[in-house]
Amino acid sequence: NMSKQVNDTSKNGLDLKTLFVRNIPFDATDAELTDFFSQFAPIKHAVIVKDNAGSSRGFGFVSFAVESDTQAALDKGRKTQFKGRLLRVDVAKRRERSKKGDEAEAQTSAEDAEKPTTAPEGDEALMRGKPKLIIRNMPWSCRDPTKLKKIFGKFGVVAEAPSRAKR
Repeated sequence: NMSKQVNDTSKNGLDLKTLFVRNIPFDATDAELTDFFSQFAPIKHAVIVKDNAGSSRGFGFVSFAVESDTQAALDKGRKTQFKGRLLRVDVAKRRERSKKGDEAEAQTSAEDAEKPTTAPEGDEALMRGKPKLIIRNMPWSCRDPTKLKKIFGKFGVVAEAPSRAKR
């Protein structure tokens, strides 16, 4: 049974859409971390881990919608100073469940239990799982999907921009 566990870890050992960030100044805020990484790629969420008293522990996590954005932010985030210091940036490791049973492990397991573990298969299921942005009240002159992709590509990867039917 141990070989199965090792196999899962090597396959799923990294969370390719999340960065683990260390060496964060203790006076930095979540908003500042968000702004810093947003200059490299669109981010979903950034958080600095805090202790029970609400003080920064000097590390945090930054999540991205797509793996290519994570990689871009990883490369640039390592070379760019944040509040006067270089951050230590790595791809985050997935949380591992343990049988130790201490409070932090139990909390992690509870959080993991809320996340779906298997994804439906097929093209329809693939599209259903992706975030969609619906833009309404566009002028009828906007019919060119390549222009839409260019405009919205600044904010992230545009998988599809359907053309608008002529009126």
